[in-house]
Amino acid sequence: MTDSRVLHYYQARFIHNLDQFIGEVSLFPEELLWKTPGTISNSAGVLIQHMIGNLNHFFGHALGGTGYTRRRDQEFDADPGTGKSQLEDQLKHSRELVDSVLSEMRMEMLDGDFPAPVFGNETMNCLEFMLHLFHHLSYHAGQLNYLRRAME
Repeated sequence: MTDSRVLHYYQARFIHNLDQFIGEVSLFPEELLWKTPGTISNSAGVLIQHMIGNLNHFFGHALGGTGYTRRRDQEFDADPGTGKSQLEDQLKHSRELVDSVLSEMRMEMLDGDFPAPVFGNETMNCLEFMLHLFHHLSYHAGQLNYLRRAME
């Protein structure tokens, strides 16, 4: 596969998974957004806030130079004052950001170190960490789907 095809494929898969995540959010009932059943600790709203912070930090700040300041601890605080439409808007903005950053990426960037510390203070190859980010998004999309079905 040529370099440009690898990046194009990677971008397409990331955007596809983001669209799936956004689709799950759109299906989630507003009244259940900040609730958790049984022993589940994170509500849909918290999962959404976490993905918004994650994408804006690693794609926006680290790769795109947006200057975004992440407040990771606050991502896990339920904020019932934030409605579903506001979270959807923030997710759509994050999707556009990811798409834009991946559009500008060049193959040689993937071989270098990711431009921000990961997992504490580790350095990691950019391609490896972006693969981690892809799986992280997929993992939380699955959680969101399961949570929605369990609560309906």
